[in-house]
Amino acid sequence: MKYSLRSLMQFSIRDVLWLMVVVGLVVVIARDRWLVRNAPLALDGFCPVTLVHAQQWQRGDPKCQTIHEGQRYLFASTDEKELFLSDPRRYVPVCAGNDAVRLADDNRSSLGERRYGLLYKERIYLFDSEVTIRKFEANPTKYAQP
Repeated sequence: MKYSLRSLMQFSIRDVLWLMVVVGLVVVIARDRWLVRNAPLALDGFCPVTLVHAQQWQRGDPKCQTIHEGQRYLFASTDEKELFLSDPRRYVPVCAGNDAVRLADDNRSSLGERRYGLLYKERIYLFDSEVTIRKFEANPTKYAQP
């Protein structure tokens, strides 16, 4: 099929705008899929809502996930996901997952690990070592965030 310049110019502005919307949606969907596949997995894939409410580490389901502040969070079920989305600050690790002791004592960021994680006043704290988690436990009011 051959198109002449004259036949191509017969597209209306509405057709062109509609095409731009479709292309824009395709780009957004592709970007979102890329983000879900490539965002770092928060809390090693454990559900933050279950941790806060049941005080236990439960693996999340990859079918129930969301991206928040560049981190991919998995949830035990859609109920936990909805709770998270209603108030993410309540469930994300304090200090964006950085060790609160290193921030306070050394004035430096050091990403904490789940294996050195604990729950204090219904907030998740991650530490980079056994040493800093013990310092926190010895004096939580010094390091706890509001």
